[in-house]
Amino acid sequence: MERMNILPNFIKNNLPAAFFLALTASILSSSMILIIPLVLLGMVFFIVGEKIIYPFLIIIMIALPGDIGEGIRNTLNVVSIFFLMFLFVKKYRLDFDKYIKIDKVFFRFILLIISSLLLSTLFSKNITVSLIEVFRQFVFFVIFYFLYSEFIERKRVFHVLLPIVLGGILVSLGILYNLLTSGMKLVFLELAGLANSGGFYNNVAAAGGLLAISLPLTIAFLFLDNGKEKKVKILIVLLILFQIIALLATNSRGAILSVFVSLILFSYLFSPIIFRKILILIAMISIIVFLLPTTSEAVRLYFRTGRILENTRYLIWQMAFSMIGDNLFLGVGPGMFKYYMYPNLPVMLGSWNENSIAWVYKNSGGGQAHNFLIMQTSELGLVGLIISLFFLGYVLTTSFQVMKFVRSISHQYYILSSAIFSIFVGLVFRSMFEATGIISNGWLSRDLPFWLLFLSVLVLKFSAMELKNK
Repeated sequence: MERMNILPNFIKNNLPAAFFLALTASILSSSMILIIPLVLLGMVFFIVGEKIIYPFLIIIMIALPGDIGEGIRNTLNVVSIFFLMFLFVKKYRLDFDKYIKIDKVFFRFILLIISSLLLSTLFSKNITVSLIEVFRQFVFFVIFYFLYSEFIERKRVFHVLLPIVLGGILVSLGILYNLLTSGMKLVFLELAGLANSGGFYNNVAAAGGLLAISLPLTIAFLFLDNGKEKKVKILIVLLILFQIIALLATNSRGAILSVFVSLILFSYLFSPIIFRKILILIAMISIIVFLLPTTSEAVRLYFRTGRILENTRYLIWQMAFSMIGDNLFLGVGPGMFKYYMYPNLPVMLGSWNENSIAWVYKNSGGGQAHNFLIMQTSELGLVGLIISLFFLGYVLTTSFQVMKFVRSISHQYYILSSAIFSIFVGLVFRSMFEATGIISNGWLSRDLPFWLLFLSVLVLKFSAMELKNK
């Protein structure tokens, strides 16, 4: 009889919340054809098991491209946030004593990030634009806290990492679909360095940023106990190949560099023997590639080495340094970089370089500076630069310390923690060429994978402490 009463009780208890969600969604967007199945799926998840919904919502937030339509994307984000809020309130209600406490140092960094945004906003020439950026970043941290509370209490690190990998696989499938449906012309253009593919993403940096995390994680899964089973190993190898092809198709040099650094460091931490073999293999491939004129030319074209000294990034960095010089301590304000580009234009209007800058101006949703630290400094001044540097140092130090701590407790945890630390190092290298993917004023799809990785570090730490105390 209890099982028969589940659905009526569920409807009775959750109908007001469901109505509120539906009403909010209808106000914010007309894309109800997508909202209805999402709400129905949410109800199914509530009945079958609420824990399943968290990975599902993470995948929506990190893998669903904004290019499908701003209204649709915003609607799905709003619905996802309300689902997370509903689950949180349903679990903890207003009993603040039960709320999961955030690590003190970590919480201070969150406060410092918000404070730096607010301080810079006070001196912004367009306070409305800057306040919107601050609000987005605040909402981002609220979303992160909902996920933090769930996964720290559950202590299941795979529930955090698997959605990232699945998101990378979905993006890879979109890129592969794009390649297959466009024929060989796109492939030839890719090899010549004249085109790139982000699949369902118009911005290849977005796809590349996610793959820079999901690909090394998938490779790390190969060395776990479950990954050694024959069927599982074949599946993982196929998924790795999918993601490698997708990464190469993005032609995102920052993401490729990030993956390369991550895998080299991970192989060193995991097995010095494998590390030496990889170095020998890289040396042999490099010699073969550069000795053969055809392959060396293909590599040169693909990586666009001839245009390294003629890159639009340098012009944008020149504009950024001009902004920094005029607004040294507090920057131009959150979200204001775009509006200071043309007042600091270093080239003639109508020139080829100006057209390249115009493309960035019109098409970039953020991160126009193509360098994380330069972007933070230009928008938030020296205050933002110092906080960003200390935050990166904190993330790297904490992940390294957790990696050392779990080594003697669990080999499985060590594999994951060493992979995560290696990915963080790779992402720091990527941040030299891409501004988004760490702190991008609450850009959910760009930043959430990075923060989920750090959440995984904390979950591993607490899980290892439990194992040690048993």
